[in-house]
Amino acid sequence: MKQIRWIILVLWWLGVIHGQAQATRVMRFQAGSAADAEPWQQSAREKIFCLMMGGAQPKRSPLDPKVIRRIEVPGSSYVLEEMTLQALPDRRAHVWLARPLRAKSRVGAVLAIHGHGGSGEEVVRGQGLYWYGRTLAEMGYVVIAPDVGQHTLQHTNWSLMGERTWDALRCVDYLVTLPEVDPDRLGVAGLSLGGETTMYVAALDPRIKIACSSGWLTTVANMKNGHCACFNFPGLEEHFDFSDIFACIAPRVLVCELGEQERAPGGFPVDIGRRALEEIRSAYRVFQAETNLTLTAHPGPHVFCGQDFFSKLDSKPARPPNILWITAEDLSPNLGCYGDAYARTPHLDALASQGICYKGAFATAPVCSPARSCLITGLYATSLGTQRLRSQFPVPQFVRGFPAWLGEVGYFTANNVKTDYNLFNEAAFIRDCWNECSMNAHWRNRKPGQPFFAVFNLMTTHQSRTSVWPPAQFEKEVGSQLAPEERHDPARAPLPPYYPDTLEARRQWARYHDCITVMDKEVGKILKQLSEDQLDEDTIVFFYGDNGMGLPRGKRCLWDTGLQVPLLVRFPEKYRWMAPVAQGTATDRLVSFVDFAPTILSLCGIRAPAHMQGEAFLGRYARPPRKYVFGARDRVDEAFDLSRSVRDHRFLYIRNFMPHCSWFAPEAYSDGSTFRRELRQQADQNKLGGGPLTYTAPRKAIEELYDTQADPHQVHNLASSAEHKEILERLRAVLHDWMLSSRDAGFLTEPQMRERIGESGTPLDLAQSESKYPLARLLDAAGLVGRPEAVSRQTILLKDPEDGIRYWAAVGLRAAGTNAQPAHAVLREALTDPSPVVRIEAAAALAGMDETKDSLPLLAKELNEQPPDVALHAARALQLLEGRSKPVWPIMRQVLERARNQEMTVGDPAMFLRFSLESAVSAP
Repeated sequence: MKQIRWIILVLWWLGVIHGQAQATRVMRFQAGSAADAEPWQQSAREKIFCLMMGGAQPKRSPLDPKVIRRIEVPGSSYVLEEMTLQALPDRRAHVWLARPLRAKSRVGAVLAIHGHGGSGEEVVRGQGLYWYGRTLAEMGYVVIAPDVGQHTLQHTNWSLMGERTWDALRCVDYLVTLPEVDPDRLGVAGLSLGGETTMYVAALDPRIKIACSSGWLTTVANMKNGHCACFNFPGLEEHFDFSDIFACIAPRVLVCELGEQERAPGGFPVDIGRRALEEIRSAYRVFQAETNLTLTAHPGPHVFCGQDFFSKLDSKPARPPNILWITAEDLSPNLGCYGDAYARTPHLDALASQGICYKGAFATAPVCSPARSCLITGLYATSLGTQRLRSQFPVPQFVRGFPAWLGEVGYFTANNVKTDYNLFNEAAFIRDCWNECSMNAHWRNRKPGQPFFAVFNLMTTHQSRTSVWPPAQFEKEVGSQLAPEERHDPARAPLPPYYPDTLEARRQWARYHDCITVMDKEVGKILKQLSEDQLDEDTIVFFYGDNGMGLPRGKRCLWDTGLQVPLLVRFPEKYRWMAPVAQGTATDRLVSFVDFAPTILSLCGIRAPAHMQGEAFLGRYARPPRKYVFGARDRVDEAFDLSRSVRDHRFLYIRNFMPHCSWFAPEAYSDGSTFRRELRQQADQNKLGGGPLTYTAPRKAIEELYDTQADPHQVHNLASSAEHKEILERLRAVLHDWMLSSRDAGFLTEPQMRERIGESGTPLDLAQSESKYPLARLLDAAGLVGRPEAVSRQTILLKDPEDGIRYWAAVGLRAAGTNAQPAHAVLREALTDPSPVVRIEAAAALAGMDETKDSLPLLAKELNEQPPDVALHAARALQLLEGRSKPVWPIMRQVLERARNQEMTVGDPAMFLRFSLESAVSAP
């Protein structure tokens, strides 16, 4: 039987049994067992030699190696040699060799091959697309790289690919002569033309134990449909498809790589590659070696990836990338590289020209600490219960900062210096995340050669600098760092349409841009340090803003001005395969802060924990682009509010659950801005309309919808537009589903949440239980606020057994103002409700209807006798009553003085009380 099988295989080789030549190639791999496959592979090798090299395999003449020059590589553990080898009696191959300086034992060796337009020197030096040669040398391998890019044929009856492949095979012959090389640890790897040559070398030379063919897995038919003809030679397609040649490598380790950005015809698209791989798999299957076959479909273009190849090598793994994060506070995309002609940002513009500019990057909250709790954990703050500024709720033990996982695989983690994660027991959380967290934290403090994740938080664009500081302090701290020609002229400020054109508005816009220019200089200094340390080629650099600009209508709001941020990512050449588009270009892919943690882990080869809610947008575990990004506005300082948003590539939808609270409500810290005070004065005098009125109006719309393409500043609310009804309903449903699926923990007040979780629970755990946290019912009750027709239902809900429902009913009746008169009796009953926040909202509703006899004393009592988080509800209610609260000002002043004295010990809750009461008791 074996003789019969062998005769049949020889007949195939001779072309006697060929059927339809085009439909069924002569040498199609069809063996059903390893016993059949081995003679087929041998006959296939002989046929490949015959077709490519004009006959039988050439004789191997003496190599006669001649070293042209020897090059020391400063700071490395290897040396480079430029040399020639005698490939044929009349042909010398030009090659480059990287070999260890002091190999303590025999090491592996890799034949590394370049693509069209490259050279062996570029491979061993790791230049351009061919970073893998230098990386292998740094890993301790002997690396040999021939020049295979010639296009002139030297030998009659040979093919161009035959000459290239023979030179490469002679390199393998030379490797096994080197005393430091272990002949049982030989590999070959290459990109494009190098990937093609890799296929032939590994197929023809069984000494190769592992092969990585990058950017080549395809079919002959696809190559004929648009590729250059250099791949082809007479007899190829009649006898083989490329899958048959790859089948000659089985059962040895084979890694094929393709980028998702590859396109047909003539390119190497993943879908064609997968079909070809299935044919190759049949060869590995008969050897029972399917685990030795891998297709890496990476998200990049036509580049070498290496992630699976390096992991399968029998030496230490490839060096993981360093990650540098540079964060700027309170920054919208007001940079030159984002089209802001008023901006002066040369360093960031240069970074964008070297990297990727994301046009669709969004924070999950328009204020710092809720956004940071999401960034560090990979969970929405609304799911964690950390969505209110400085609320400091606990999180479960399994929720860790993502740098902790980096530390576990050997990374040095450094944070300079801000944390502000809005978590209880933040000190322990920080210790788990960071090797260093201080003003002096720096990658320079790591162990030699240790990979790092380093964060630098720049404060120069913070709201304090751009908006709140008095002019003298700003000039001393920020303005003095700029030369006169670097300052921004207020007269030339291109004001957005949501600001009135006043001198103060122009000064504010110029000051904001001055801060950006100083921040740009700080970025330049950090990048210079990276370059001075010769780490550019090993480090992926991120730059982004932590939320929108710290000016009126920016930070704290859910328009793009509060949530959209700049995001620049620069990849060094060796990690370029992870880049979604070419360097110096932009992408409109939507990314959210919840995606950052899984993305950094993915870039470092770590799969994100299952509990993370984000989706990696870069790296090994990158996911398809998201369709929507979500935002949340909740209490900030003393200002209570609750709004949620969803945005796709074009439309922004905002749902306001407290529409009676203005976007422009009093905020003690923000009101330190002279421009904000001017806006308030003009609003009080009814001097604002159009764009400015979308921000300064006394109430918000229940729903807002904006076409961000036609209306990039979002000043025209389309929620009532019949033309946009379908879009409104779609986004409304998407947002509602997200709140339910992410278990939004924001629909109980902080006092109610603390009461429910006790000393050992967490908001995250509580919100998972529909019985303990009836989110669907809470959403329904909250959804009634601001609807005049809902008063009768809210009157009923004010007696509901669930205090969260009663709270929202009371909020709705307060929002109804005088329209809540039919609920007067029920509101009076609610003054004795078991829940203090329900009592406070009922009293505020009554006071809003000028029923102050019982409501004001109750508010004063709650203010004076309750813990700070409850007292703040009463303080805010009294503050918004303005002059009507004057009868209880003496008590308010007593609590204010107490809050001032407790601020150093109680902390933020006492400060927020002070913010609210100082404003209230100073009213005229």
